[in-house]
Formats: sequence, C-alpha cells, structure tokens
Amino acid sequence: GKFDTSLVLYQRALSIGPYLVPIWNELGQLYLEMRQYDSAAAVFHKGRQIGRRNTNILEGLALAYYYQNYLDSALMVADSLRAGDPDSPGASLVQLIVALRVGDSSTARGCLMAFRATGAGRSDYRKILAHFGNLSDTAIGQK
Repeated sequence: GKFDTSLVLYQRALSIGPYLVPIWNELGQLYLEMRQYDSAAAVFHKGRQIGRRNTNILEGLALAYYYQNYLDSALMVADSLRAGDPDSPGASLVQLIVALRVGDSSTARGCLMAFRATGAGRSDYRKILAHFGNLSDTAIGQK
C-alpha cells in the first residue's frame, strides 16, 4: 500500500543512523496515521530513549497512548512535556483530549484556553482550533 514504501525508507534510514530522533518521530507519525498505535508507541518510546526532551516524540507517544485508551500514561507523558516547557501547547492538547474523553469539562476548558494562548507557532494550530472550536460550544461550554 501507500505506507509500505515509507516504512521501508524510514527503517532503512534508522539502520544507517539509529540516533536520528526526527526519523523516529516520522516513523511514529506514520504508524499513528496507519492507526497502528502499539507500533507507534514502541517507536516513540525508542525515540524518547534517544531524545529524552524532544517535544515531537513526547507528544507522539502521548497520542499513541491516548488512542490505545491508556489515558493515565498519556497524561504522564503530557506532564513530561510540561516539565520541559511549562507553556507546552502539546501538553495542553493532550490534556484537552483526555479531559474531553473522561468528561472533565472544567479541565478541558482550561486546556483549550492554554492551547489558544501558547499554540500559535504550531503548523497545525488553525486545524486544531477549528476542530476543537466546534467542540467548545457544545462539549465544554466555551463561549
């Protein structure tokens, strides 16, 4: 399929340069896109061993845990993101989606406000706000 070539290329790149954290991140993102969340988590975990404070790796790991319904693990990784950067938009995003999943509207509201305040530099900022902006009026009562 369309993912096979990418998987082979990323794995080949990692065999040549196993310490290239951006390649671990790209491979993990590919697994997320393929909805192979256990593989994504394993790849992000390996990337985390190499680049402990890499925010992309940590955010990807948190999302892989979230999609597997390991919400406590997702929040622990979000805490790691926040420890490295108190204003981490990635941590706010992970905490937002977990709060929505468990129905904690107060936390979700605060996380959405924090993401709005800190996430403007992200390439996916507008897409995320468009998605959660619709949720804000209904799911978390944001006006």
